[in-house]
Amino acid sequence: MTVIAGKTIKRLVEEGKLRIEPFHEDAMEPASYDLRLGYKVLVSPVLGEKGKIVDLRKEKDHSYLIQNGQFVSVLTEEKLALPNDFCGRFGLRSAYTRKGLLSFGGLQIDPGWRGHLVISLFNIGPEPVEIRLGEKIFTVEFHNLDEATDKPYGSEPQQIYQDQDDFPQSDIRYILNAKTISLAELASIKSRVDLLENEVLKGKPFALRLEEFRSVSFEEHGDLAEMAYQFCKAEIEKTFAENPQVLELVICDGKVIHTSNERGGITKEIIEKIMEEKKKPCYIFARPFEIEESPWIQAKYDYYPTMELYFGHELWSEKQVLSDGRKVVADFDTGNRAQLVFPEELTEGIIPPPTPSELQYLPYVLGLAQVFPRNIRICVKDLMGKTKSDTFLGYFATARGWRLYKVFNPRREAFVGRNLMYRLNFKITLNPETKSSIVEHLS
Repeated sequence: MTVIAGKTIKRLVEEGKLRIEPFHEDAMEPASYDLRLGYKVLVSPVLGEKGKIVDLRKEKDHSYLIQNGQFVSVLTEEKLALPNDFCGRFGLRSAYTRKGLLSFGGLQIDPGWRGHLVISLFNIGPEPVEIRLGEKIFTVEFHNLDEATDKPYGSEPQQIYQDQDDFPQSDIRYILNAKTISLAELASIKSRVDLLENEVLKGKPFALRLEEFRSVSFEEHGDLAEMAYQFCKAEIEKTFAENPQVLELVICDGKVIHTSNERGGITKEIIEKIMEEKKKPCYIFARPFEIEESPWIQAKYDYYPTMELYFGHELWSEKQVLSDGRKVVADFDTGNRAQLVFPEELTEGIIPPPTPSELQYLPYVLGLAQVFPRNIRICVKDLMGKTKSDTFLGYFATARGWRLYKVFNPRREAFVGRNLMYRLNFKITLNPETKSSIVEHLS
């Protein structure tokens, strides 16, 4: 067999002997053709969610994040049709294999095959891997047989996948009805199993004595809060829905017993006083940060704008923040107004560590983000070296909580919303060619 050169592939497509629909000239390689990701992803159960079919056209950034240890199936955008004297061999592009993705879908495209390819992906890497609609993700080589086969694919009754335009029904039933979990959940399940070995904690987050409650670790506190949230979810959501001004609330013994109309309004002193009165553990939950419904979408790719900023203790001068504070490159979320979130690891030497009673929980897409509030001074320097600063309420995420914020960008150092731009009166200019952001103070 002979490997077909890229120029020959193009000629064969133009002549109609080999069909690749749609055909993209920029997908041609010297001896192969790059196939794009189609819009459907068949997702295995993961992180408490059932198996489902995801339509990337309806996702905010037209992408899906494959969790570590998760299994999914995808369709190619292109539909192929091979003549009887051709076969194909395909695999995942190296940009994805280096991140830890493995692909499964058979070794060969048989002579006479027609249809979209269904390929399964498994993430064995250390971080979630993003796949995006229309990205070149697979590479296929075409080979010329020394003679045409007299039994091309589709000529036998059992060859049922000819002309497939969607996932086979057997694959869909298998995934959607799966009762097992993915490897992505093993780590979190182990921590919960260790915690639940104590019968007192099994589903009873309000049954602990205060002395026991104050002595639990942050990880155990997070598990207890998760139980409390699941137990009281309906009442929490009802309180937020019926009282738009409420930003934080306290749950005790399965009920909402205190609310605040300010971010950070439920202080350590307030929660300690409530627990002493009730003689029971209490949990603080915050209204999820406001998110705009309309996504920021570019023609081909979507990037977070980023900006450099400095932060320090709320009583520091601007000069001290610049000299002794922390410098971070923050993702600037144009669809979020109030959020200012940093990892807890940046607080050493600047603000005191939290106590369990200060921890709050933000309902998040993948769970509860574990955070604690602190007033900090933030300073922003623009491209001309001009600086502005002010005091803001920031949220610092524990290691448990920050893992959720890093899901969508493993390199994320901080996460800020547009309230920072309003208060400090600057503008951000985005350059889609260089994927860079420029900050300019307006006054």
